[in-house]
Amino acid sequence: MPVAFISDFGPMPAVEKDDYTDALARLGSELPRPKAVLVMSGHWEAKETLLVTSAARPELIYDYYGFPEAFYQIRYPCPGDPETAGEVVRLLVEAGFPAKTDPKRGLDHGAWVPLSCVYPEADVPIVQITVPSRDAPSKIIAMGRALAPLRQRG
Repeated sequence: MPVAFISDFGPMPAVEKDDYTDALARLGSELPRPKAVLVMSGHWEAKETLLVTSAARPELIYDYYGFPEAFYQIRYPCPGDPETAGEVVRLLVEAGFPAKTDPKRGLDHGAWVPLSCVYPEADVPIVQITVPSRDAPSKIIAMGRALAPLRQRG
């Protein structure tokens, strides 16, 4: 499975269609179908312990302000994947990262908005992980290496 960087551009792509949302839809149709998606959003940062969403049905977090009411009524009922979340934690801990699951945390807009364009049917499980402290990009690279086996598993 590939790794992709996708900017969220705020909540607008969830309601407005344009070249960006068309490109995300093409991405979803051209990529191999994943068993689950592991997503990292800049809207959820870890102070020390990395957290991984593990709810079977994660709630959406509307972590934006000042938009028309319709933006807070958007639904994206994607499943979570507690099994994948546990595997993410296991791989991170084996690589020396403190990590644990968070069964209560939902998906912030940096995760669910772009994925709602990539997988509009909301039928691909989504697991979100915290970003480690922003002053250590080397941690993200090391996390990617630790989590690489997940790519072979879809």
